[in-house]
Amino acid sequence: MRDKSSQHIKPILEELIKTEETYVENLRIGLENYGNIFARKDLPIGLRGKKYVLLGNIAQIYEFHAEEFLPMLHTYKRDLKRLFDEFQHYIDVSVAMVREIYTIHMNVCKEILNTHIF
Repeated sequence: MRDKSSQHIKPILEELIKTEETYVENLRIGLENYGNIFARKDLPIGLRGKKYVLLGNIAQIYEFHAEEFLPMLHTYKRDLKRLFDEFQHYIDVSVAMVREIYTIHMNVCKEILNTHIF
């Protein structure tokens, strides 16, 4: 980031990276806390074998953000053109797939919650 306009973008980019780091950490903690409950012996019968149904593709989302997207932000934070090109690539490739998987599992999760909690 060399010119004056790039200096205006720098705090925004730093905030984006910090937010992404927090998001990745929150996903990791959520997977550790909630993913492990499915190994419990006292898990209600109706929830057994439903880990993927309830957590959907959260593990895949975590892996994408931790192993691909966040490292890309760090790698290209000084090359805005490349950063924006990579960002657009991830949007084109990933968003449709993630939304589709999320939508499929959301209805099943609601059904399980209604059956076992409400």
